[in-house]
Amino acid sequence: MTLSAVTDRLLDTLAAYPGTEDAASLTLPPEAYTDPGLYEIEKETIFKHEWLLIGRANDIPDPGDWFTFQVLDEPLLIVRGTDGEIRALSNICRHRYMPIALDEKGLAKRFVCAYHGWVYGTDGRLVAAPLMEGSLAFEKESCKLPEHRLEVWQGFIFVNLDDNTPPLAPQLHEADAMLENCLTSAPLGQIEWFS
Repeated sequence: MTLSAVTDRLLDTLAAYPGTEDAASLTLPPEAYTDPGLYEIEKETIFKHEWLLIGRANDIPDPGDWFTFQVLDEPLLIVRGTDGEIRALSNICRHRYMPIALDEKGLAKRFVCAYHGWVYGTDGRLVAAPLMEGSLAFEKESCKLPEHRLEVWQGFIFVNLDDNTPPLAPQLHEADAMLENCLTSAPLGQIEWFS
């Protein structure tokens, strides 16, 4: 990646922060919030490898409930399967790269691509592929929507696009202890985290 002069200067400024005497009172230079080069670095080094909060499990309480979400350039379909499991599936049909879920949220037992009618279950497996029955090279059983890592912690849904990142829950064990009194006073479903 070729960096602009602004990005280079920002990186030098940020690298010097830890060595300043009063680092706790410093704020980022204004360009740090708008520089495209720094944003690209953040995407590559942070957002593609960290657990990102994308919603609450109680937003999809019933089997078949779903919502869509975009992480960087990856369109996701967050769905509670008919088996009760919450999954982060690719929201792109395996046939012709079309979105499967077109709305922001909904309830479905199956997802049908509007382009050629391919049908997927809530677990991401291909259920039907119209007009592919005669294809000798196509194996419906081996076709499935890609699934991304997802963890639910204290009712919050997190996703991670990096298969090599450590699990989330062990990283939050100190937060579990801090929230213990909150969580023991009311069942999780009755806690209003956000208005």
